[in-house]
Amino acid sequence: MASKVEKRKVSKAKKKDDVEVMHPATKPTSEEIAIAKWIKANVPCKKTKFLSHSVEYFTASKAVDKLLISPWSSPGKNKEEPLFTTRESVVQYLDLLLRKKFFHRARKIPV
Repeated sequence: MASKVEKRKVSKAKKKDDVEVMHPATKPTSEEIAIAKWIKANVPCKKTKFLSHSVEYFTASKAVDKLLISPWSSPGKNKEEPLFTTRESVVQYLDLLLRKKFFHRARKIPV
C-alpha cells in the first residue's frame, strides 16, 4: 500500500508531464506561425460540438492539397528550394506542427 507521500510524488510528476505536453520546450519559428495562420485562413473548416465545446475542424487531405499550391510550394525569389515538393513533405511538416500544439488531432469513433 502506497503512502500519502508517495501518492503526492506521483501526482506531482503527472502534473509536470501534463504541463510539458501543453507547453512545448521549443518555440515555434515565424515560418511555422505563418503557415499555421495561412492554413486557418485558406483551408475550408467545418463547425461541430466536441465534448460540449464548439470547435472548428478541417480534414488533413484538404490541408495537404492547399499547401501543395501555397506560396511555400513554389521556388522563392532567389531561386531557393520550395518547402513543400511532395505530399509526404507536407505530411511531415503538418506532423511537426501537430507536435508543437498548433493543432489537435482527433479521431472519429463510431458509436
